[in-house]
Amino acid sequence: MAGPLEGIKLLDISQAAAGPIAGALLAELGADAIKVEPPWGDFMRSGGFIKNGISIFVLGISRGERSIVLDLKKEKDRQLMMELVKWADVFLENYKTGTADKMGLGYEDLRKVNPRIIYASAAGYGHKGPLRHQGTFGGIAVTFAGWGNLSGPPGGRGETPRWGGMAADPVSPTYVTLAILMALYHRELTGKGQKIEMSQVETSTALQQTRAAMYFATGKQPAVMGSASPHIVPSQAFKTRDDYLVVEAPNNRMWERLCQAISAPGLAKDHRFATNALRVENRNELVPRLEEILLRKSAAEWLGIFREYSVPCALVAKNLNDIYADPQIKANKLIYRMEHPKVGWVKMAQGPWEFSKTPTRVRSLGPTLGEHSKEIRRQFGFPEEDEKELEAARASRQSTP
Repeated sequence: MAGPLEGIKLLDISQAAAGPIAGALLAELGADAIKVEPPWGDFMRSGGFIKNGISIFVLGISRGERSIVLDLKKEKDRQLMMELVKWADVFLENYKTGTADKMGLGYEDLRKVNPRIIYASAAGYGHKGPLRHQGTFGGIAVTFAGWGNLSGPPGGRGETPRWGGMAADPVSPTYVTLAILMALYHRELTGKGQKIEMSQVETSTALQQTRAAMYFATGKQPAVMGSASPHIVPSQAFKTRDDYLVVEAPNNRMWERLCQAISAPGLAKDHRFATNALRVENRNELVPRLEEILLRKSAAEWLGIFREYSVPCALVAKNLNDIYADPQIKANKLIYRMEHPKVGWVKMAQGPWEFSKTPTRVRSLGPTLGEHSKEIRRQFGFPEEDEKELEAARASRQSTP
């Protein structure tokens, strides 16, 4: 059986991670995805971990796509690009605002060729405002959106900016994918295409929902609290005899179970901790008492006890092996394994979904540069590219200061 997007055709000119990951997700859902690259390729091909000349990053973030090289300075390649536009249901780009328009690939250009096209533009800072023409990357976006200075040790002021657990590169394309799916649904109802505008900064800012709600309601700046939640107590990492364990009790029912699990009926009866609001208010009295109790046993012992009492908890993983070797992750098949002719066997993470009627699958690892150029050119009735011309274009790019 085919994936839920079988028959949908994606034309992807995005680069780096925030765009291509959306393309990979759509391909995994069944879309026929063609990745268009310049002669020198997506710059991500030369970044990250390289093995036998292959970017391991690209194998994952462009999985399931076909790659064709087009030099859009040449008329014949521009003609093929317009044929691809006519073919596509979805067009995806993540250049700085205005760049695609300068290339003749803006929404107004493409809708003249294909009025039904869904045009997804995922910029860095956004499509409006004084920084709209500036580019950005994941770490820049989350820092700009406030995640850096809102993380750090309790009581600090974020003097040492950190990403705070938020990663724009995988999160932003998830939102892009969702927006594309909604636009496809709207087109199914109306027959009309449309343009979608999103950005890494907007996504990263929108994800500050709970902090924004507290700020707008109180006018107070959020405090830097380490692993602790500002609006739920307890909800943080606690040191046990040998390791850290995250424990959360967001409502009274779970709080009562937690008190039973740690054999502390007095805490459950203490009027200062009767509600979550009171527990937040009296955090400084409650948390030290919980810390003292949890130090009495090992993390594994507490994990068994809390699970017996259905108290939400988790060990703090020390490394990725702790995660990927976990029976829970294995049971849900979140990791796939495929063989690459140059790299050998590769393991990658895949989409966290399972469809009962239209199962998804990773059809292939990310393509090498231009791996499917001949195939796609034949598909659209165009001659093969001139290798000498491609090499000249690459050399010209490399010699540009």
